[in-house]
Amino acid sequence: VGSDRVEELFAQFKKLADKKKYVLDEDIIALVAGEAAKIEGRIKLAHFEISRQEGKKPKATVAIELDGEKLVKEALGDGPVDAAYNAVNLAVSDTFVLEEYKLEAITGDTDAQAQVVVIIEKNGNRFIGRGQSTDVVEASIKAYINGINRLYSN
Repeated sequence: VGSDRVEELFAQFKKLADKKKYVLDEDIIALVAGEAAKIEGRIKLAHFEISRQEGKKPKATVAIELDGEKLVKEALGDGPVDAAYNAVNLAVSDTFVLEEYKLEAITGDTDAQAQVVVIIEKNGNRFIGRGQSTDVVEASIKAYINGINRLYSN
């Protein structure tokens, strides 16, 4: 691992330590494993926002960078993750079939890191995506984008 990667991993560790009361061995292992699973692709998550009013569907505003161009889209969904995925689809002007969605806590407690694994399908081809964060929706968006980047890199 090059010194730039070590510095980047350390920065991510510090960011995680700021979010959590205790950083466990599992957190560090997941951080390193998450880096190994990352694929640099055409799409990067810039930021997102979820809003919900009682009696209405959740709305997601998702900002991505697609080939260096910043795009911001809003969409509704049955839940916050569905709304975010719909907004990503609008931003990339494409749709994908979400075949599988798996969420698990890497560590315990209320500040646990969530790891999301998705399988998306497009034209008969299946791609896996992984994401992790202390925020379930953020981990979900990262996993979805990771899967799309794998699809686009083929």
